[in-house]
Amino acid sequence: MEMCGYDLREGTNKNGVYEDKVRYDLNGTQKVTILTDEFNKIVRRHNKTEPLFAYLSFHAVHTPIVINKKDITQIKDTYQRTNKNCNKKRTQILSMGTGMDRAIGRIVETLQRNNMWENTIIVFANDNGGRATISDNFPYKRNKSSTLEGGIRVPAFIHSNLLPESRRGERTDNLMDMTDWLPTLLSMSQCRARPFADKPLDGIDQSAMIASEIEDVPTTGPRDEILHHMDYLKTFSHRNLEDPREFLTPIREELKEKGFNIKFHTGIRYKNWKLLTGYVVFRDYKLERHHLESQTEGSGDSDPTLELGKLVALFDIVEDYREKTDISEQNPEIVKLLLDKLADYYQSSVDIRFPKLMPEADPKNFNDTWTPWIKTAEEHGFNHPLQIQFYNLEIDRLFYSVDMHLVENSEYRSEFKLRKHSRASMRKSAAGNA
Repeated sequence: MEMCGYDLREGTNKNGVYEDKVRYDLNGTQKVTILTDEFNKIVRRHNKTEPLFAYLSFHAVHTPIVINKKDITQIKDTYQRTNKNCNKKRTQILSMGTGMDRAIGRIVETLQRNNMWENTIIVFANDNGGRATISDNFPYKRNKSSTLEGGIRVPAFIHSNLLPESRRGERTDNLMDMTDWLPTLLSMSQCRARPFADKPLDGIDQSAMIASEIEDVPTTGPRDEILHHMDYLKTFSHRNLEDPREFLTPIREELKEKGFNIKFHTGIRYKNWKLLTGYVVFRDYKLERHHLESQTEGSGDSDPTLELGKLVALFDIVEDYREKTDISEQNPEIVKLLLDKLADYYQSSVDIRFPKLMPEADPKNFNDTWTPWIKTAEEHGFNHPLQIQFYNLEIDRLFYSVDMHLVENSEYRSEFKLRKHSRASMRKSAAGNA
């Protein structure tokens, strides 16, 4: 089942009453234009004596692709692209980037005209690497949806006239995670409020690293660790995957006590080290060829379904940022340290929710628009406390469930189909050599 619907709404809060309306009239308009227009209106109406926070999620560059014909023409002229030598989708993506650049320029002009530029902090950030076939993440490996650097290392910068002149135009290689922006911006804006009610945050205040005079910048920032990924569902239980390397045997036994498995799809960065586990690093032709050849020779205790490969890979990400050389076997103590950290994260993590697709939620039921479809207990007219309790439990059961069929048939399965074909070719080759 596939679901697709329109989902652009304008919300208002009047006297504590929230209302929203679907903006069908803006269908086909680039989201960068919509948000920039709205931001400019807000700035012009804003009381300059009060603080202002704006979060502009431009949705560019991203699908759905909504193009500006003038930008398409400019891209073709700039890169001398013709219908014969250009990737149509790539040209469209570049044109959306041009639209984003123009929108940022309009925002800067609006802040300047309204005398807010000198007292503004602007953060430009990204969420993931570009998509395969239409993006180039070189020199990093892979792309969006991957825990390799091409999927997670992204450009970001901060600009403000409040920064010391010695820091402007400088860069830092210290670690920073997206979660750090909340405490960092609260500190830089001298905000005394604590919207998180003093609860522990995942983020770390990085204001000292960003706003200190150049001679006071620490050589290492306050963060030395980032959890890149933790998905314990995509273990591909339908495949008999195994990492046979002996140095992992004692580590694996210790991890069992914490419920952690190296088949989990995880990634962690610690100082200059980066460790990945799971299918993302699985392919190892030497291990697999050795296994297939032993099968061909008639080994009686071999398992024909067994697939050997690496389920753990370690990189010195500072020296080997292209992730070419796995050095896990040479550094078993680092591997153990990082696997222990991952196991601790796993034990403290919130359960994954992956509920089944529900026909009642299909936008086709609501004029092809994404719409809230579950009524509250009050809307059903339930008054008795037990009625309300049981109804809410049923809703929780729906949304806190996991549909393993969806998990097993997610976008990553196609990657294993390709590997299966490759493995079949290797099996033929091994048989021929025998």
